[in-house]
Amino acid sequence: MNLLQDKGRDSLIVKLVDSAVERYGGAADRRVAALRKKFPQASPAELVERLTTEYTRVTIGSGAGIGATAAIPGVGTAASLALSAGEVVSFIELTVRYVLTVAAIYGELPDNSEGRRALVVGVMLGESGVRAAQRAVGSSEKGWARQLGARLPSSRGGSSLGRTFITRFAVRKSAGIVGRALPFGVGAVLGGAANYAAGGAVVKGVRAAFGQAPRTWGPKAS
Repeated sequence: MNLLQDKGRDSLIVKLVDSAVERYGGAADRRVAALRKKFPQASPAELVERLTTEYTRVTIGSGAGIGATAAIPGVGTAASLALSAGEVVSFIELTVRYVLTVAAIYGELPDNSEGRRALVVGVMLGESGVRAAQRAVGSSEKGWARQLGARLPSSRGGSSLGRTFITRFAVRKSAGIVGRALPFGVGAVLGGAANYAAGGAVVKGVRAAFGQAPRTWGPKAS
């Protein structure tokens, strides 16, 4: 199934995001607790940096790995494109987990699924998501995530962000899929570069959404 060309791609991608939000939303606080137990001396900023490094490494690696399949005997263009569709699912899962865990570290994890979804979508859109989210919460300041739960209209704001997300995400990822179907070397480089660009936009979106990491642990993140 081609997630980026099927007529039903809009609803399918949104369902993938929603499914990941439901799966990881409730587990975000538990993941932060586990990280704090593993790294008891780490500040919030240090844990965010660890998560960001891990997220960037994994997302770039998955894109380059799929590009390399073009050199394997018996794995043609169609199979490579199918693997890329699976990588889109993986990218969404990794991104949702990363964003919601960072939100929990900041103590800014929305209490409801709609707020979590809007947060993830806004972050995944990068700069355009920042502008859309700022309009939704009625503020032009950085660190818009903390205002999201109180100000975002439950359906209207989330749906608007969702429509913009689908268009931008499909364009960004479809270019990477074409690159990964090229011969080995070229496909691997373009696959990694596409994921670097997409992952980099997410990291920038996280920084714009939450601002500077707190120096100490707040009550919601304890």
